[in-house]
Amino acid sequence: MARFRTVEELRTLLRSKQLEGLPRLFLGGGSNVLFTRDWPGVVLLNEVPGIAVVYEDDHHVHVKAGAGVPWHAFVVHCVEHGWGGWRTSP
Repeated sequence: MARFRTVEELRTLLRSKQLEGLPRLFLGGGSNVLFTRDWPGVVLLNEVPGIAVVYEDDHHVHVKAGAGVPWHAFVVHCVEHGWGGWRTSP
């Protein structure tokens, strides 16, 4: 297993000779994954952090979250700021 917190860390991992040719499995927290046997490759644990407002007006708030932000933490953050509703952008 290897962890990464930035895109550059991920790039470094993917160029690593140790991981060359191995199957790759990307996970967030992994709480919805059940292994029934050993994984024959490397598990890459995404821990990219951050929640930031990209745009805000009187009716909308556009938020960008790192792919490693747990869903519950994201929802709690939004609720604490009084942001409701949900829509993904392309």
